[in-house]
Amino acid sequence: MSLQSDETILAALLARMNVQPTRITYNSQSQLIELALPRLALTSLPEEFSQLRNLQTLDLCGNQLKDLPEVIGQLLQLQVLRLEENELEELPEGLGQLKNLKELYLGRNRLRTVSEVIWQLPELQILELEENELEELPEGLGQLKNLKELYVSRNRLRRLSKAMWKLAQLQVLRLGENELEELPAELAQLQQLRVLDLCSNQFRELPAAVWQLPELQILELEENELEELPAELAGLRNLEELRLHRNRLKKLPDALWLLDQLQVLDLGRNQLEEVPWELGQLSNLQELSLRGNRLRELPASLGWLKNLQKLQLDRNRLEELPTTMDQLPGLQVLDISVNLLREIPEGLGRLHSLQVLYLFGNRLEAVPSSLGQLQQLQILDLGRNRLEEIPADLGQLHDLQKLDLGANMLRKVPIELWKLRNLQVLYLFGNHLKEIPAALGYLIELQVLDLNRNQLQGVPAELGQLCNLRELHLKRNQLQALPAELASLRNLQVLDLEENHLQELPPELGQLSSLRSLHLSRNQLRELPRELGLLYRLQVLSLEENQLEKLPPELGQLQQLQMLDLDGNQLQELPNSLGKLHNLQRLYLRGNQLWNIPEELKQLQKIQRFTDRVPAFFEQEQG
Repeated sequence: MSLQSDETILAALLARMNVQPTRITYNSQSQLIELALPRLALTSLPEEFSQLRNLQTLDLCGNQLKDLPEVIGQLLQLQVLRLEENELEELPEGLGQLKNLKELYLGRNRLRTVSEVIWQLPELQILELEENELEELPEGLGQLKNLKELYVSRNRLRRLSKAMWKLAQLQVLRLGENELEELPAELAQLQQLRVLDLCSNQFRELPAAVWQLPELQILELEENELEELPAELAGLRNLEELRLHRNRLKKLPDALWLLDQLQVLDLGRNQLEEVPWELGQLSNLQELSLRGNRLRELPASLGWLKNLQKLQLDRNRLEELPTTMDQLPGLQVLDISVNLLREIPEGLGRLHSLQVLYLFGNRLEAVPSSLGQLQQLQILDLGRNRLEEIPADLGQLHDLQKLDLGANMLRKVPIELWKLRNLQVLYLFGNHLKEIPAALGYLIELQVLDLNRNQLQGVPAELGQLCNLRELHLKRNQLQALPAELASLRNLQVLDLEENHLQELPPELGQLSSLRSLHLSRNQLRELPRELGLLYRLQVLSLEENQLEKLPPELGQLQQLQMLDLDGNQLQELPNSLGKLHNLQRLYLRGNQLWNIPEELKQLQKIQRFTDRVPAFFEQEQG
């Protein structure tokens, strides 16, 4: 067809459907070969689709299609058909005419059975049926002699058809999140298989056939009920990824250490009490997870894993680390959180490739100054330890973006932290801080600052220089006043000042033009500045348990407000202007001295929850 002919057909189709495609592709002969119409709420396809005879790729994913027209079988050149995320319960017979179809995606529909029309697609190489309602795979599946990838995860499969093992070209088989308890021995016939996903089933043991797949590179066995691994595991000499997360393994077979091509080994959340020194023989290992076991120590041979990039040791019972850990030159991510560590070796500072270091939830009383040498570190989490001070050398971590020092015993913050010019998140909550250095005002990239649960009596005016700050948390301190300079935080969206000793607010707070949540509960406020009515983007205003006797009528200007908490004050009346809060959904008024509710307030349509001493005023209106 000419370009004009294809354009005319397509234009008529799109006009009738009233949609715009996200992608259109023509070949050098001006023939339409690709059409993408994803996520357009389509409920049906016009039969004129059959006129697009040269179409090779059709993407209809994420619509609301319940069925397909029979004429779809006239798209004889179609090679890729994407129908995932629709509402299909069956497939049309015409689909079987697509003899050139190579890829068919039907995931996240409502299919209960696999239609026989699929077995009529001799060139099919990829069949995706994930997240449907399939309870079995029919015998006809074995007719797809060219199938290379089969995806049937997240269905209700209890058994597999023996015909599957006729798929001699199969390279990828994903059966995760079904109800399988066993596999037939014929699995061994899939000699080309490279990826086998059996995660989240009910396997207590696996047939010997699994260990007879010479080309297997990825084996996923997470979330089963395996208690041991057989010695035959050693037969998978090409295995690169082995995932055994959340099983019941108590020990590891010697055969595991013979898998010298292994790059990813996930043994997390098992019942391991030890790891043998042979671990160091896995010289190609790049990722190792031992998280959530019962380990008390690690073998020194861990330092032999020179290619290791990611190491997860969190949630064990480790009391110390092997000194050889500083011999992992490529390590980028190290998680040792939630253990029993009282100290960490000085040599950790020699892991110069480290970008992420999690040490939270231990018993650390100090950290070595050598951590300041980790020049590529971006995330450092030292929260929930017993630190009374931190070394000033941490100020040398110029690439650091997140620093968590929360829930420790810090009495002061090193002034050198001002050098962390790339810091975006700083957690200092739950310490014993009575003051914070004004130099923190130099952290101009900071977006989140959490100082909750300290002993602060004031905050420096220099915090107003944090021009990118989005969240400022000062809950449960001893603040008696706020500096007017906080008004310069024009990007601030959350300001939490609950449980302090504030008796008044600076009117300049009305300049926080981006503020969405303002928490002032459990202070000693007697009145509010009228300037709060300028916070036009405010959605949450919490004023519970103060000493307010009246509210400024300007609060009625907060047109985006969704929650207003006034419980536990001394209010005797409410301003009529609150009736203008048309987006208000929750209003709390208990524990006041109100005898009436303004008529304007009773008319608000969006309120879902309303509590006061005299709720009948409101409930009668809502009927």
